[in-house]
Amino acid sequence: FRRVLFRSNSIIFRGCTVEEGAVVRNSIIMPNDVITKGAQLENVICDKFVNIGEGVRLYGSALRPLIVTRKQYS
Repeated sequence: FRRVLFRSNSIIFRGCTVEEGAVVRNSIIMPNDVITKGAQLENVICDKFVNIGEGVRLYGSALRPLIVTRKQYS
């Protein structure tokens, strides 16, 4: 998790890969997820086995977080 920006209230489960340069804010990242460099997540709940591609930006709101199911976003 070196050089990864985590801000306020994120939960990162064991077994995740969050690459350098990723930004995770107010999100829940479940086991076996991959968040690649340059990805930005805010108010997101990622199911298990989700792959967020390089430079992808996913945003929800505090009242309605974005729920990401088992897919690949590139």
